[in-house]
Amino acid sequence: MNQHSGSRNLLCFFCVGLAKCVPQNSDSVVFERIWQCFCQNGKDMKIKRETDYAIRAIRALINARGIPLISKEIADREHIPQTYILSIMGKLKNNGIVDTVPRHGDVPGGYRLLADPDQANIYDVVHIFEGDLKINACLREQDECPNRETCTVHLEMERINEALIEEMKRKSITEILNEKIPGKS
Repeated sequence: MNQHSGSRNLLCFFCVGLAKCVPQNSDSVVFERIWQCFCQNGKDMKIKRETDYAIRAIRALINARGIPLISKEIADREHIPQTYILSIMGKLKNNGIVDTVPRHGDVPGGYRLLADPDQANIYDVVHIFEGDLKINACLREQDECPNRETCTVHLEMERINEALIEEMKRKSITEILNEKIPGKS
């Protein structure tokens, strides 16, 4: 029995929509090859902690409704370790997602959201922190694969990779934050 057989539908952080793209036949050799490509050293593929924290930081700024927040406030509201927050906010600022507001008298300074959350999506943030998203080494141009031109698994990996990116682009950050969790009021 494969070590992953109990969690086949939990391919990665983003795969709610992707699960329908992957064959569910447990006897499928193709499925097993695809599943192996989602794993690295026995761990499920996932985004970096820094990327997750960046998405949370953006959520804190959206919830602040235009009021600037200092990095400590963002970190405290979203349970982000102080060791990460300044680096994350710097990357978000350098990529035009947030801006800094200087303190003016009694008006606090801090970070504010610059990007329009109605237009920005999860992929925008993932791309900043992860670079080009490739779920398998065979999809990266710099990695050599002698079977790239004739490999059907490579073709399937390309299709799944494109589906994953499209899923991350499908909804704006605002749409995601406004969704209701099933079973919760």
